[in-house]
Amino acid sequence: VFDLTVRQITALPGYTFQYYPSLTDAQNDTNQITNITSYTNVSPAVQTLGVRIISVQGCVGYTTLNIRVLPAPE
Repeated sequence: VFDLTVRQITALPGYTFQYYPSLTDAQNDTNQITNITSYTNVSPAVQTLGVRIISVQGCVGYTTLNIRVLPAPE
């Protein structure tokens, strides 16, 4: 389980971050991830999420965020 709010893409104030299962979803504004403080990775491999970044002026940009579940130490 991941808290997506912990990993900030930028430190600049006034930006809103929306997370999606893929970059395509972010670009189309579909299937937004709403449980960003307790998001469960659906794959044991690396999962690439789409991120929609909105400035206070309303400008929109996109990037990706890779998350991965590491194996538990023995």
